[in-house]
Amino acid sequence: MDKIIKILLESGDINTHQLQVSLDEHVRTGKELLNILVEKGFITNSKLKDLTELSFISDLNVKTIQIPPDTLKMLPLQIISANKVFPLHFINNKLVLGMVNPKDLIAVDNVNIFLGKNISIQRLRITEEDYLFLLKKYEHLLNDKKDKDDLKYTDFKENEDEDNYEKIFNKLLQSALKKRATQITLEPGNDTVKVRFKIDDTFYEEVRFPKKFYQNLLNYVKENSTFLDSDDKNLYYSGSFKYKENNDNFTNFVFNGIKTIQGERIIIRPSYPIPELRKLFYFDKVYEYIDKSLAKNKGIIIVIGNSASGKSTTLYSLLQHKISNTNQLITVEDPVKYVFDNYVSQINFKMDRVDSLKNFINELSRQSPDVLMLQELKDEEWGMYLEELALSGMLIFAGIKAYNIISAMKKLKRMKFPNFSSIQLLIHQKLLKMLCPYCKVKYNPLSQEIQKAGLTFEQISIAFESNPEGCNKCYGGYKGLIGVFEVTPVTKEMVRILNKDEIVVENFIEEFNKSKIISLKEYGLFLLKDGIISFDEFYKLL
Repeated sequence: MDKIIKILLESGDINTHQLQVSLDEHVRTGKELLNILVEKGFITNSKLKDLTELSFISDLNVKTIQIPPDTLKMLPLQIISANKVFPLHFINNKLVLGMVNPKDLIAVDNVNIFLGKNISIQRLRITEEDYLFLLKKYEHLLNDKKDKDDLKYTDFKENEDEDNYEKIFNKLLQSALKKRATQITLEPGNDTVKVRFKIDDTFYEEVRFPKKFYQNLLNYVKENSTFLDSDDKNLYYSGSFKYKENNDNFTNFVFNGIKTIQGERIIIRPSYPIPELRKLFYFDKVYEYIDKSLAKNKGIIIVIGNSASGKSTTLYSLLQHKISNTNQLITVEDPVKYVFDNYVSQINFKMDRVDSLKNFINELSRQSPDVLMLQELKDEEWGMYLEELALSGMLIFAGIKAYNIISAMKKLKRMKFPNFSSIQLLIHQKLLKMLCPYCKVKYNPLSQEIQKAGLTFEQISIAFESNPEGCNKCYGGYKGLIGVFEVTPVTKEMVRILNKDEIVVENFIEEFNKSKIISLKEYGLFLLKDGIISFDEFYKLL
């Protein structure tokens, strides 16, 4: 506020007498000083709003700040260059916009039109020198530094020929595959459609295009897809399609759509090759134990994790490990995220179809699968039938959404899981971002960092951190994701504790700690010492 008052006095918008009158009322009534200035007509509301937006952010130094890649991706280079603006910080739907001329309302309008109505702008004055410095520093990350195969706003023309939509969509898929995006999201707004890629667990805006082209693009996708499921009124639907790359390889894509008030929101997931089990688990000790467990061909292996923790990838990898011409493998999924070419029969089954579940399980049993994969265990009915299937002599992989193993066991208790003796192994996992091997920075960690991680200098004296600017091979210093696993065989004592009416958590934890092959912290420490993850990522395990 002092800063704004100073600007008002220096600019002559108010005089010292007006300020004193307003201060007296502020002391007498306790009202906000700036509101008093407006009420008395000394300044206008629009002037106050303008000054508030222009107020300097004291802890923001343009030369030293590190701008996240997703903030940089919010504006294309043509808007940044044409209006001499730069995106500096984004939080709570507010963009701090550096401007060489912050009173240029045309430039503000240009940015507002591109961003849409849901994002507000706070203007920050920067010098021409600062602006050129930022352009040079972040030129490799700006939106228009695209390969020729990337989709651009200019690809959308008035030509509504079907061939044009095919080219546009293929270009979008090419760009996603090249960047190893795990998800493509198409989000319609009021006037534009925003396309975002999820890369290394972070969303980046790829392009925006006029909404008038969207329906024809959707029609093209649907007409060239195989539908897996939809509700009666098409509120939601899912499907898959194959895309032929330039090297004649085919990639399968699975998509899910749901209707919103702005239009149909689409998520498209490429089916990258499922990692082999040995590559999925970083340490031989863990792989060897799981491989031995899979050879038993009976019981339930439960994969535990929260949303977007990689549970599906682990389940698919376990399933893939069992593929052979002597095994019958069936999956029950909602939705299907990866399509196998052979040996695996996949069923897209809505998990809320409780009325038909018993008949479905009976039909499933008649198929006599050797291995069954259930994407997610959600309710009591599934828990009861799953144990029956396991006790009939098949190997079952099941996912369960939970924060940790204790919460997963409590969830199974709430589902009235009949008997925990059918469970042979628990795999709890999280996903962490891997440091870019090309630009990571070696350093000696501070004592407070080591203490915060619950470690000692004997355990780790040298570590690596990300280069915030990244390089031409990564995004913000990170490249790829890696799973961190906690693997625990279920012992007879654990079963005894779990089968009681109430779990005595302390007793379970004690037995759990005795039984586990490796903890998340131990697994993460190996990755930290090997320079695969940073301390920032390691803290997520704690």
